[in-house]
Amino acid sequence: RTFAASLPPFPPYRAFANYDSAFLERRRAQLEAYVSFLCLHSLVVMDSALWTWLALDVTVQVVMRLTVAHAVRLEQEMASGVIALEAVLYAQQADITCCLHPAVLRALQAILTSDGVSEEAVCSVCRILERLLTQR
Repeated sequence: RTFAASLPPFPPYRAFANYDSAFLERRRAQLEAYVSFLCLHSLVVMDSALWTWLALDVTVQVVMRLTVAHAVRLEQEMASGVIALEAVLYAQQADITCCLHPAVLRALQAILTSDGVSEEAVCSVCRILERLLTQR
């Protein structure tokens, strides 16, 4: 991956360390810090491999990619993200309340006010907002 050089080294592994509780606790903390770093790295978060590995549902994956694309100002990724979000919301009858999060609403607003996104993306935003407003 293109971002591999920007990642810190993976925490060291030691064979037969299963009996060393201090090592195991130190490695657990290092692995937790490593995963936290991955989740904060914008290029890693945009890679679907992370979401597959974390085993998150498709709705969460799409929402996260959309909000990260907005945060790093990737208009084309935002456009494809909102189209994917609409598809997931309709195909899986997913809970649309995930779209009420302020980060998602900011991304939707950015798509509506941008000149560089496709008409299809703008229409997807409008349909999502319509569904939010008519939801009971």
